[in-house]
Amino acid sequence: DCEIVGGPNGIYFPLNERELPTGEAFVEMETASDIDKALEKHKDCIGERYIEVFESRMSVMERVKKTSSEGGVRGKDAARDRDRGFRGERGFGGGDRERGFGGERGRGFGRGKEVSNYCVRLRGLPWEAKKDDISDFLSRCEIVGGQAGIIINMDDRGRAAGDAYVELETRDDMDTAVSMHKREMGTRYIEVFEANRLDVEKAKDKQGRGGGGSMGFGRRDRDRAGPRGFTVQLRGLPYRVTEREIADWVGEAADPVDVIIQMDRGRPSGRAECVFSSDREARRVVQTMHRRDLGHRYIECFYDE
Repeated sequence: DCEIVGGPNGIYFPLNERELPTGEAFVEMETASDIDKALEKHKDCIGERYIEVFESRMSVMERVKKTSSEGGVRGKDAARDRDRGFRGERGFGGGDRERGFGGERGRGFGRGKEVSNYCVRLRGLPWEAKKDDISDFLSRCEIVGGQAGIIINMDDRGRAAGDAYVELETRDDMDTAVSMHKREMGTRYIEVFEANRLDVEKAKDKQGRGGGGSMGFGRRDRDRAGPRGFTVQLRGLPYRVTEREIADWVGEAADPVDVIIQMDRGRPSGRAECVFSSDREARRVVQTMHRRDLGHRYIECFYDE
């Protein structure tokens, strides 16, 4: 039902470092109408797999092409390799969308840091918990790089925030880790969830470079007479987050023209408005970023048309 730029050559399959397909694909469409038709296929099935379909940006695909092994493979080449029996752990017939992006290891979209495709988030950790404690808690799992695969999140004062990300070697390791949900560590029960690889990459980047400051993006608590444009409401923000950090976070989906942190009695309320230049961008932000992590908080995104 959709017109693809260049036919099969408009389909791009990223490869992991083992030169196996990651289980995702980018498709270049001829028109905005073709994009809308493709989005209607969201959660339709290919074989026994349901496929998630999201609108993306060309810049995102170009970043993936730079970090993907050997630049990935185009549609015609993918079909040829498939006929020769070149299939990853899950092949091209729809990646394991419930379990990350496919092959055993991958590369993140942002700064090229290598991140496992099988990650979990631990929440409710004792404040004094160390990497050794987390390793013992997940002793039945193979952690990527040993303790190097454990990222303990810190708050703005450099103290443990009570949660952590763990990179695991295989899907079985991830399943085993998730089965530990609500098991105890000392006197605390620990929540274990599957984590988004991009959130893990951001946590690793943040630890590698330290926190960031505001660069004067937007104005706090601007007149509520209403910003011009298409506005997405964010809830659950860290109280110390800056407009620039919010802009960088939503910028994974679309670049805002303004960010306004809402204040309550002179203090940040944990809510903000992000203004976009089009309805399509606002929708994309909600579809891509809703309930994603910013720091150690997950953020809710709402768009009132």
